[in-house]
Amino acid sequence: MFIILAFILFALATFDTWLTAKRIRTYGKWVELHGGVRLFAKLFGPEMGAVLGIMIPTLLWVLFAKAFNLTWLLALIVGLRARFCWIQLESLVFEKTLRQYIKEHKLDKKAGDASQVTPSTCSGVDTPHSSPSPATISKDK
Repeated sequence: MFIILAFILFALATFDTWLTAKRIRTYGKWVELHGGVRLFAKLFGPEMGAVLGIMIPTLLWVLFAKAFNLTWLLALIVGLRARFCWIQLESLVFEKTLRQYIKEHKLDKKAGDASQVTPSTCSGVDTPHSSPSPATISKDK
């Protein structure tokens, strides 16, 4: 059971590492919330930063769990990592929706002009767990 859990954990961590490196390359290091990954990305680049910040701690957790025969701890970490990956997938959906919105409304990404974007213009952008904007609520009443 331990080997299966370790394999699943490393598969999930690999996905997270790949996506984190991709986002750091695309949006910059400040897109990452994990301070260690940001630091490593600054020092070694996005790929190495993601590997050092995600895969090395994962390896250390697996070694710790193996050393003390804590299969339940590894199962808990697999569950947490699975949730992190689910959040990453939801974020991918949001990014795709946002890129489509920018393309449809011809917003200039380089100009950074946010004056065109108001809550009423964004109310049509749905994310899996989004709450309605104040502009949408006031229109419904």
